[in-house]
Amino acid sequence: MTFAIKLKELRTLAGISQEKLAEKIGVSGVMISQYENGKKMPSRETIKKIAAFFGVSSSDMIGDSSGEKLSDEIIILNRGAKKMSPEKQKQLLDIAKVMFKEEFTEDDD
Repeated sequence: MTFAIKLKELRTLAGISQEKLAEKIGVSGVMISQYENGKKMPSRETIKKIAAFFGVSSSDMIGDSSGEKLSDEIIILNRGAKKMSPEKQKQLLDIAKVMFKEEFTEDDD
């Protein structure tokens, strides 16, 4: 799956406009359109901003993850977690650590 397809999929599932995403990451709405249409490729720094906004890794954005799509549930969970207080986010992460029986590190990307 290409970066353009992944970007459009994430944006659409998150329910935000190109303009809103552009505002959040500091580029123009026209640039988001060009990224989604495969006419332009963003800089590494912009890819990092996009990935951070959607709660995915930069490598997920640019690499091929064998055509797998992010599920609607994951997008919804991520969107909900971003609205939580830092304390609630920590509680959610603690629950996830128990569920997956592994340690997450700050640089998991």
